[in-house]
Amino acid sequence: MKKFLIGLILSVVTLFSAVSLTGCSGIFSGYDVYVTNNLGAETVLEGTYKNGRTVTLIAAPIKGHNFAQWEFNGVMVSTEREFAFQMRKELAGTYTAVYEAKTFTIGYGSDNITLDVASGSQVKYNTEVRVTWIYPPKEGFFAKTYYRGFPDIGTKYYFTDSFLVPDWNISVYVDYVPEYYSIVYELNGGRFEGDYKTKYKDTESDFILPTPIRDGYVFTGWTSTNIYTPTPIKNLVIPTGSMGDKTFYANWRLENTGEVRVTVATNGYLAVESHGQVFEYVDFEYGSTARLICNPREGYKVSRIYYIMEGTTEEVDIVEHLEGTNIWEFVMPNGNVLVYAETMPL
Repeated sequence: MKKFLIGLILSVVTLFSAVSLTGCSGIFSGYDVYVTNNLGAETVLEGTYKNGRTVTLIAAPIKGHNFAQWEFNGVMVSTEREFAFQMRKELAGTYTAVYEAKTFTIGYGSDNITLDVASGSQVKYNTEVRVTWIYPPKEGFFAKTYYRGFPDIGTKYYFTDSFLVPDWNISVYVDYVPEYYSIVYELNGGRFEGDYKTKYKDTESDFILPTPIRDGYVFTGWTSTNIYTPTPIKNLVIPTGSMGDKTFYANWRLENTGEVRVTVATNGYLAVESHGQVFEYVDFEYGSTARLICNPREGYKVSRIYYIMEGTTEEVDIVEHLEGTNIWEFVMPNGNVLVYAETMPL
């Protein structure tokens, strides 16, 4: 049995075919059979078939369309998607799968817009629908038109003067949005060198936030409550199509340090040194050496120094002591730590 599939995928007409021939009646060169559809598919010679063989044609589903009928040389021969016939001379020629566009409902979700079709109209798939009137926006604002699935569900599909009817029922809307949205930078002690943007349009190209500076600190990135930033992002982008006022917060770390933090227990005698400066807490790079300074009160000596890594309860002793000093060192683990010192009488 010979089978042909004729289909349109993603608005491109494509022909699929498979042929099985049954029966044989003598030696015969055969007749040509061509297939196509009414949506612009190329006419394809599927093969040459001998007299008496069974040929089966199957019309494949096509987005936004219903199958209507098979036509042979312009004449309807079947309304079934699967059509079979016994090959003979007068049936040689071109077979066309005829499709009709489906219709979908176009509704108005806003009374501030009018289209060239009435609200509630049934319009064929892929038909161009045009905007004929929009209520004028107030000064400083502009109109953004869009449609979404009916009733009021799914993604917003923005358009300007017209749109092509999708393969679902829709409602059409208009929003009034500011011509510009504000950008606020919370620099947390930093500053910009040179000009920087404080407003943007949703139609602008992708915009990368500028990089601030701060003496003695390294910029680690921006965070925001308006854009998803689980961690600071240095080259944070406001993408095309963004809307709304936005605030961004600068994040910093001390210069020449890394991302892992030592915090000191507040007993008044223990501090952490980084590059000659003493801090109650400081950031170090993973794998670098952290230096501790312990000055017990008069009449006491250090009996033990240890740390507990964040998220654990294990006490890790710090044993590297620079002889003749009050300095201890340890290699930073891959995580934040809290350091403790214990003292005892001399």
